[in-house]
Amino acid sequence: MQRDGSVRVKSLVQKEFRQFRRDRRMVMMAIVAPLIQLTMFGYAVNLDVKDLPVAIADEDHSAASRRLVAEVAASRFFVVQRMTERSSDLIGLLDRGDRGEAEIGVHIPHGFAREQRTGGAVVQLLVDGSDSNSAGIGAGYLAGLISRAAGAL
Repeated sequence: MQRDGSVRVKSLVQKEFRQFRRDRRMVMMAIVAPLIQLTMFGYAVNLDVKDLPVAIADEDHSAASRRLVAEVAASRFFVVQRMTERSSDLIGLLDRGDRGEAEIGVHIPHGFAREQRTGGAVVQLLVDGSDSNSAGIGAGYLAGLISRAAGAL
């Protein structure tokens, strides 16, 4: 039974190659069309994240949290759109469909500076997944920026 299937596949491949030799346009379409698509998609698909809008809820109001906010604001990848004092405001800023004021929310909890001194500081990222590619890449960039900044604080 297995041998019968491989014979069928071999016959099908031979038939297709005979067809390729007969019709030169088919060869051009099979080779040129994917090359054109590959070239176009290479220029059209851009995975760079730049000026991603961020909302920050700083409940700690410490020097360490202000330095962290300054690091985010100084990054070329992010633009701080809104600062708030309550983490509950972040959901409203992210949850506005296409009109959302921010694509990523950063929650700096009360006690951040104290926890940062002991090495256990936690910062929460809230991500709007409506543009999952930008959100995922931006969240990765922001997590790296926060971990580097927290290590330097």
